[in-house]
Amino acid sequence: GRMKSSRDFSRHLLKGELSAALVLLGMAVLMVPGVDANARRRANRHTRSVSGLNMTAASSWLDHSLDGYCSITGGFLSEGTCAEGVRGTWNLLRHERAGKGNTGFFGHSDSKLVPRNAAAWNLAVAHCLRLCSYCERCNYVSVSLQWADCSWFHECPRWDEAKLLTDVAGFRSAPVISAVKHARSYDHMARIGGTLLSSMGEHKGEVDLRWTQLMIHNEAAGYNMSGISAIANHPSLRSSIRRGIHLSIGGRRWLPEKLSSYMTRVYLRHNNQSAWEREQLARRWQRTLVGEVHVWDLINLLHFTIDHTDKQLMYTSQLIHCLQVYNMIREKARLAPTEADGGGGQEDSSYWRDMLISGLIHDIGKLLTVFGETDENTDCMNRILDVGGRGGLDSISFHWNHDSFGHAKLASYLPPRVQDVLKFHSLREIPYLLNAPPDEGEGSLGQEDVIHAKVTRAEALDFQRRASADDVERARFVAHFATFDAGSKVITDTIPRVDMDEVINLIESYFPGGKIVW
Repeated sequence: GRMKSSRDFSRHLLKGELSAALVLLGMAVLMVPGVDANARRRANRHTRSVSGLNMTAASSWLDHSLDGYCSITGGFLSEGTCAEGVRGTWNLLRHERAGKGNTGFFGHSDSKLVPRNAAAWNLAVAHCLRLCSYCERCNYVSVSLQWADCSWFHECPRWDEAKLLTDVAGFRSAPVISAVKHARSYDHMARIGGTLLSSMGEHKGEVDLRWTQLMIHNEAAGYNMSGISAIANHPSLRSSIRRGIHLSIGGRRWLPEKLSSYMTRVYLRHNNQSAWEREQLARRWQRTLVGEVHVWDLINLLHFTIDHTDKQLMYTSQLIHCLQVYNMIREKARLAPTEADGGGGQEDSSYWRDMLISGLIHDIGKLLTVFGETDENTDCMNRILDVGGRGGLDSISFHWNHDSFGHAKLASYLPPRVQDVLKFHSLREIPYLLNAPPDEGEGSLGQEDVIHAKVTRAEALDFQRRASADDVERARFVAHFATFDAGSKVITDTIPRVDMDEVINLIESYFPGGKIVW
């Protein structure tokens, strides 16, 4: 109340008192009459997050930072994890960098910041250092407002030699002082999982690592892990969670050759699934497994399973995959919210929201493996096995797997086109409702075709003849989603960062209170 002008407030920010200022602002928002519960929750979470930042350390880091960056990061170049890697990157979220649009030092080559940018850099660096504090291998960081980037490095020889890369403007780099490193070790964070890690046998190391990654990801975003922990330690899950990831003796991950051989066997069993087996699977998994849970907590459990038939992802978790898809959709929606890029030219805001929620939940059915189901009844692509009635999308039967399970669990909460994504995103015939059928003979020869049960030209033409105009429109949304599903895949152990408020609000806009009975 004593600040007489915005200039006085800026002076407080420049003194490193942004944290306290935002705490007061957050308290004010919480006390304003008429502010809805979602706004109060967002303000509360943001206040907790900012109040935990070390603005003094950020200011000190900026004083010692230099123009440039240590090395290239991102995509396939983000090598390893915080437990054993050499470099990686986190995207800085919108609320983590004040003054969006400020892109650099306006021509300054030293660490003196102009006033309009000082608060933005202080906040961005503070968040970057906070992320680094949870990363065991992080000793140096390169930060950019322009690129919304916080890249970490175990070593940075270019810093030691004063030869930082400057071909991409807008970065500052410096070592991270030991004082900001997080006090808790990986072992301690993993133990917070309680009884989850007991009796894991050779899987303990893998489950331990993934639990730690979840802890780091959610705690850094200000999300309470108690719900995730409660589900993971549920009696129906505790002893079977290790089945989501196959390992060799001693806890080593399979080599690509062994994973490929296993994939062949899984597909052969999946393709031979009988009508009686499909009926039994549907009946077995219609029961309530754990009770009422938050959807985000369930999505997090996907970190404990992989798709053993996906060569593009290998040991990348299904949580990582879903967030990769979500982020790719989000970026497309941001850049071209009305562009007809395979979506029929009808991409309004509700279209993209439906696409985003599809990205988060489309593979939630793969939790089947952590509850004990076999891979041939969980993973794999599907084929039409029988056609009834007129033969449209609502008259076909196909293999039972994560598509059927996820659809059965969530369909009642979702709009029709999101239901279609859950049910049909693994169906091989879907693209042929929109595209030309394969050439004559394609998909009918060779062991590879037997494994994947490719669609023949005659089958595609028959499906097209039976489909209605409504089927084609429904398939268009599913096929558009498939471009993100397939195009976002990157092998990594790093959980992609997302705006937690945005994700939770999206989930709660489809599921009352964000919860379902699972």
